[in-house]
Amino acid sequence: MGCSTIRTCLAVVTCLPLGVALTGCEAGRLPTEPTTASVTSRAGQLDDSAGAENTKQNYDLTGSWTWEETVRSAIPPFIAEMIPIIPEGEITYLFCNGGGQLQLVQTGDTVTGTATQAGVCFTDGGQGPFWPPAFPSQLVVTAGAISGKDLTFSFDNCHYTAKIVGSGEKLRGEGECELPLPAPYFLKTPIFRAQR
Repeated sequence: MGCSTIRTCLAVVTCLPLGVALTGCEAGRLPTEPTTASVTSRAGQLDDSAGAENTKQNYDLTGSWTWEETVRSAIPPFIAEMIPIIPEGEITYLFCNGGGQLQLVQTGDTVTGTATQAGVCFTDGGQGPFWPPAFPSQLVVTAGAISGKDLTFSFDNCHYTAKIVGSGEKLRGEGECELPLPAPYFLKTPIFRAQR
């Protein structure tokens, strides 16, 4: 009986994809003969190598991208007046949508490039649209590095971590920007998206 169970498993393995075959074999009674270990071991090795193959992705991010981000800022009155907008209390909150074109060059696991940036901002109080001069129209991509499906890079004082999606046609991530002001003021980029 154990031998026929092995034959049934082997027949399923040769006729069906690996994932279905393993499910079918595990569902039946497992034989206790020594030959079972080698059959199970081979199936386990196939499964492991398929998993390892899936994690070894080679991406080439070189090329043109369209990118966008959403930025949330909290600024003090003196910066609000420099924009110029009317301060909305001790903290003025800004909500900005920006983006542009991104040119990346990948060499091995490193990424460099340039980007254009434009957008529009509004205050929580409804002032706007405006675009702060602190958000430059030209950016340089620095410190770009790929590790597996993760891409890290910087635009000036903003540092991003993005996931490489699919075969490398999309990037999705988050970033944080350094603002040289004490709490409770901040400049934060919660969402970053790019697509070929």
